[in-house]
Amino acid sequence: GNPAPDFELPTPEGDTLALHDFLGRVVILDFWASWCAPCLGEMPVMREIYEKYHDKGLEIVGISLDDKRERWVRAIEKEGLVWDQVSSLKGRDDCPVARLYQVIGIPKLYIIDENGKIVANDLRGEALKEKIDELFSE
Repeated sequence: GNPAPDFELPTPEGDTLALHDFLGRVVILDFWASWCAPCLGEMPVMREIYEKYHDKGLEIVGISLDDKRERWVRAIEKEGLVWDQVSSLKGRDDCPVARLYQVIGIPKLYIIDENGKIVANDLRGEALKEKIDELFSE
C-alpha cells in the first residue's frame, strides 16, 4: 500500500519515460535483463497478461538492468516485448531505479494500482495472472 517511488529513465529510442505518466492505470514494473534466464522465462506470461488487459488499462514497464545497449535492444526484439522498456544501462548494481525499489535480485516485479500505490510484488506465473485478473474484476 505504499506509494510507488517515481522515476524517469530513457527508452531504447532515447525518449524519457516517467512512472507518473501512467497514473490512472495499473502498472507492472518488471525488473529484468537480457542475461537473466528466469526473467526471459517469465516473458510469455507477461505477453499474455499484456494482450489480455492492455486495452483495459494495464501497462507494463520493463526496467532492464543491462549495461550494454546492443544486448538490451536485441533481447527486446528477440522476445517480442511490445510494452514500454527503459534502462539506465548502468547494470544491476548502479541502476538508480533498482536502488530506489531495493532490487537485489531479478526477476523482480511490482504491481502498482491506478492511484500509484504498490499492491503486490514478486508474483510469477499463475499467481501473477490471478492478481491481475482480480485487479481488473473490481
